[in-house]
Amino acid sequence: MAEASHAENNIQRWRMPLNAENYGRPQLRQLYRNLSKGLPPDLSAFVHEYQLTVLRELSLPLELRKFFDSLPDLASDELARQPQAALATATKRAHQDSIERTVVDQLEARDAIKPAAILWALIKPYGRLSADVLRGLDDALVDIHSSLEGKISTLVNSFVTGRNLRQGADGSLAYYHGKVEAGIETALAGHPQAVRLTLRPLIDVAART
Repeated sequence: MAEASHAENNIQRWRMPLNAENYGRPQLRQLYRNLSKGLPPDLSAFVHEYQLTVLRELSLPLELRKFFDSLPDLASDELARQPQAALATATKRAHQDSIERTVVDQLEARDAIKPAAILWALIKPYGRLSADVLRGLDDALVDIHSSLEGKISTLVNSFVTGRNLRQGADGSLAYYHGKVEAGIETALAGHPQAVRLTLRPLIDVAART
C-alpha cells in the first residue's frame, strides 16, 4: 500500500495545472518544490542548489515543467564537473521547448490549423512575409475557404502580440524564434488532411496574384 501511495504521489506531481495566469512567484516556488520530489539524490541536490537561479531564468510554469523533464538527460559526470554548464543547457532547452509546446497548444485551442498552414507556407521560402502580400491573398483565400474569414489576420495579430511573430518597420512578418516555426510544424503534422486541403488552393491563388 505504501508503494502504491508513493507511486500515486509521483504521478500527481506531474498533473498540476500549468495555466500561467494562475502563477505568481510563490506559486512558481511551490511548483518547483513539488516537481523536485522523488528525484534521484544527485539531481535533487542539483535543483536545490540552483533553485534561485532557475526561477530567475524561467518564469512560466510550463518552462519549469520542461526544465524538470530535461534533467534525466543530463549526464551525471557533467553535473559533477560542470554544474553551471549543465544548468545553462537545461534552462535553455526548457525555454525553447516551452515555446514550441505553447504554439502547438495555442493553435489547437483556437482551431487555427488552417490559417497557421497558410502563414507557415508563406514565410517558409524566405523566412519572412510581406504583410501586403498576405492582405492581397486573404480575400481570395476566403472566397475558396469561407471558414478562413477573419482567421488569418486574427492569428497574425495574436502572434505579434504574443511575440511569436516580429513585425518589421516595413510591416514584414518573421518568427521571433525558430521554435515558433517548429511549433507550427508540429501542429500541422497532426492535421495532414486539413493542411493539404488548405495549401492546395493557396498555390493556385498565389499563382494568379
